[in-house]
Amino acid sequence: MLPIFLFDLDETVIDSTHRQGETLSDWRRMNTPANVMRDSTLPLASTMIQAISEGLDVGICTSRVMGSVDRVWLRMRGMLPAFTLRVQSMTIDPLVNSSSPKCQSLRLLAAFRSTKFVVALSFGMTTQTCNKL
Repeated sequence: MLPIFLFDLDETVIDSTHRQGETLSDWRRMNTPANVMRDSTLPLASTMIQAISEGLDVGICTSRVMGSVDRVWLRMRGMLPAFTLRVQSMTIDPLVNSSSPKCQSLRLLAAFRSTKFVVALSFGMTTQTCNKL
């Protein structure tokens, strides 16, 4: 079975620092089509593009508020994967809110227990690091 490659977007494969502020409200306010189109790729994006072009199972795991312009931007660069897992918070308590999108995403991942995942997050991962996985 082939692995599923999951990529975070911001500061991993995409530089969108010109849209970041202090709060989610700042992000939404600066999330204009013109600003989205100013995003640029980071070095690890080439690994993501190559994996998609080779037909590997590639997905996005992000907390980013994505709109149609984001998907257009990704498609224009060969970076639109088969699926997106949207994470809304960094913590999860299934007893408190088991219907949250993150809980649902984790349940989806649980269905793939025997699947090898290769996850690229914004921890300074480089293409060389990803190639070693």
